[in-house]
Amino acid sequence: MTRTTLVYSILLLAAASALTIAAVTMAPAITSAGGESGSEILDPRDFSTHVDNPLFPLSTLGPKVFEGEETDPDTGELVLTRFTSTVLPRSHVVAGVKVLVLEEKAYENGEIVERALDFFAQHRDGTVYYFGEKVDNYEDGKVVNHDGSWLAGKGPNQPGVIMPPHPFLGQVIKQELAPGIAEDEARVVALNESVAVPAGAFSGCLKTEDYNPLVTPLVIEFKFYCPGVGLVREEMPDGYMHLTSHTTVAAGPNATALAEVAVPADNDAAPAEVAVGEDPVSSVTADAEEDDDASNDNGDPDDGDEQADAGKLDDGEDLLGQASITIGEAIAAAQSAASGPVGEIDLEHHEGKLVFNIDIGDKDVKVDALTGIVLSIDADD
Repeated sequence: MTRTTLVYSILLLAAASALTIAAVTMAPAITSAGGESGSEILDPRDFSTHVDNPLFPLSTLGPKVFEGEETDPDTGELVLTRFTSTVLPRSHVVAGVKVLVLEEKAYENGEIVERALDFFAQHRDGTVYYFGEKVDNYEDGKVVNHDGSWLAGKGPNQPGVIMPPHPFLGQVIKQELAPGIAEDEARVVALNESVAVPAGAFSGCLKTEDYNPLVTPLVIEFKFYCPGVGLVREEMPDGYMHLTSHTTVAAGPNATALAEVAVPADNDAAPAEVAVGEDPVSSVTADAEEDDDASNDNGDPDDGDEQADAGKLDDGEDLLGQASITIGEAIAAAQSAASGPVGEIDLEHHEGKLVFNIDIGDKDVKVDALTGIVLSIDADD
């Protein structure tokens, strides 16, 4: 995963008739100091895209923004980092399980270096499973490879756990189970930490010791997860990153619905997309009939069609690379604050912030292009 990860088990879809739902066989990926043995059968019907584990509450959080700094190991220069995470308004199906999609973007000195779509689902017992990720790695603003991508159910890859329901001191968590590709692990080292970051002061936080066994010598990082917010701080040997802003969203049956789209078994294929406000069935059918609509020239599956379907950008296209949210997500935020048809959309700098100006009915709604927060609602001139 991009900056956060945690994992549970082996996934095998049992052959079933058209009238039955396949069961998922998973070997435990979480072990105690003494280890665990055996396996358990988990039914896909026991999973939900409503992820509200207190230490990883994706479904109750809006966009999160992290900032920090690292030291370049080759040049010794200080690198300013920024990281954003946003739950997208749609779901996928990975290895037979309907999963939530989290978009994460990493920047260095203002330039994007990585974008990932991470797939999660929460079991009825509160465990948040991690089903893989699709990664775009950038150089000079262009996608150069997809290293680090993996999906549960493809080859030997197994799903993992991003957060157990009741972490305990000394618990070892195998975060990713994609042999030779992603094998991150973590160990719980504290349960009641207090953490102060620019976004606020938090208590009762979980602290983990994270490492990648594929890297030698082993590099240890520390992460802090706090109730109601999730990850708030990451400490690396050469730097740090902490939460600078976050928002909360409505939870429960009235929360944003997720349109279901299947993810191809081939890791190299881009996921189909449903833009905000589209009808899921007609959108999926259109994608199936015209594969060229699934991605743009950069291999980014989330830009072109969503912009065309959700609303056209009239001005500011040259600034899109600086935005952390998509046009569709900006429109969704604006429509939550005002009612009416979507009109003209501009992207510009306003009072020191990068802002989407969106006409909704007779209102001009300004949406922060980094956080997705509605900044103002004014009468449209």
